[in-house]
Amino acid sequence: MLLAMLLAMTVMTVPWIIQTKYRTRKGGGSRFSSTVLSSWNIKESDIPADIIGKEVKRWFKKLKNKGGTKMHDMEEIYIKGFLCGLDKDKYKLLFDPSSQQLGNQLYDHLNVTYSKSVSDADKILTLNKDAFNLSYINPKGKITNKFLNFIEYCMKKYRADSTIFAPYFVLCQSSGYGKSRLIKQLALQHLEYSWLYFCLRKEDKYGYPETPVSLISNLVYTVSAGGTAERAVVIFKKWIDFLCSQSSYPSWNEMESVEEPAVEFFLKSLAAASKKKSKNSTMLAPETLSPLIVVLDEASTLLEVTLIDVKGRKISLFRLLRRALSAFNRLGRRIMFILIDTNSRISEFSPPSLLDPSLRYGLVDDGAVEFQDLLPPYYNLNTADVLANYRAVKKGDMVP
Repeated sequence: MLLAMLLAMTVMTVPWIIQTKYRTRKGGGSRFSSTVLSSWNIKESDIPADIIGKEVKRWFKKLKNKGGTKMHDMEEIYIKGFLCGLDKDKYKLLFDPSSQQLGNQLYDHLNVTYSKSVSDADKILTLNKDAFNLSYINPKGKITNKFLNFIEYCMKKYRADSTIFAPYFVLCQSSGYGKSRLIKQLALQHLEYSWLYFCLRKEDKYGYPETPVSLISNLVYTVSAGGTAERAVVIFKKWIDFLCSQSSYPSWNEMESVEEPAVEFFLKSLAAASKKKSKNSTMLAPETLSPLIVVLDEASTLLEVTLIDVKGRKISLFRLLRRALSAFNRLGRRIMFILIDTNSRISEFSPPSLLDPSLRYGLVDDGAVEFQDLLPPYYNLNTADVLANYRAVKKGDMVP
C-alpha cells in the first residue's frame, strides 16, 4: 500500500521535470531566487534532477545506523520529481518502512548541500544577464554590419548555387566571445529581418540566456516520436514549414527571458510539426515575407541525441535537421539557420568528419556532401571584453 502511494505521488510530480512552469518578469517572478535560500526548496533549485538523485543515493549509502530501513528503488531522475513540493515531514515516504528521522536528516542534508550552490548560480546568472544589458560597443556599426553582410552573402549564395546543401552556417567560438550578444544586437537593430532565437543549453550547464528544461525535452520528444531517423526528418520539415509560414514572432526580449509568448510559440510550432499530413514536401513560404533568421544557440545538444535509420545507423538530430533543411524550397521566403556553439571543432557542424582526424563523434554524413557544398562558418569575432563597457559594471562584479 505504501509503495503504491509512493508511485502515485511520483506520477503526480514527475510532469514538473518534463514541463517547467514559466513565470514572466512582468509580475516580478523568476525561475531563480536572488537570495540564499533560507530552507531547502527543491522547486526553486536549478540543480539537475539526476545530480540530486545521485546525491540522495550517495548519502543513504554512506549513512550509518540505518537499522533495517531501505530506500525505495527509484531512478535518480524520478527522485527529484518525487521530492518536488513535499513538506519536510513527507520525506519519510522515500524509505521502507517510512522513517521520519531519516526523512528529516535527508531534508537537512539537501538544505546544507544545495542552498549555497543555488545562490552561487543565481549570482552568476544575474551577472551574465546584466552583461547582456550593457551598452554594446560597436564603432560605426563595424561589428554588426560585418556579420550582417556575411548573413546576406550566405543567403544569396544558397539561393544562387544549387550545389549548396542546406541554408545554414555555423558561428563557432569559445565561451564568452559575445556570440549570443551579437545576435541580440542585430535582432534589436535590424527589424527588416525576422529573428527567431532558441537556446538549447542543457539543464546541467549554467549560462545566459536561460533555457527552460522543457524546451529541449519537448523538442527531442516530438522529433523522436516516430522512432526512426526518416520519420524525424519529416517532422523537422514540418517544423521548418511552420516557422517559415509565420508573419510575426516573439520578440528577442521574450525569447531571452523565456516569457509566455515565447513558450506558446514554441509549443505551437511543435504541435504543427506533430500533425499528420498527406504531403511531406516543404511549403513554399511567400517571398514577400521578411527574411527569416533562425538561431539555435548551444547547438551541440543536437549532436548528442541520435536515432536509428533504416540501415541501422545512428544519426544525430543535427544531421536529421540538416537533411530537412536540404529539402527547403529556394524560390520562396529567404531563410537562414545559424548554429551557435562553444565548440573547438567546426567540423562537427560544417565540413565532413573525414577532414578532422581528431573528431570523436560517431557521425554519418549525408550522402556525398563535401565541404564545398556547405556554407562557410563564421569565426571572426572580437572578445566580450571589447564589446562591453567595463566601467558600467559595478566594482567587484567582474567575472573572469
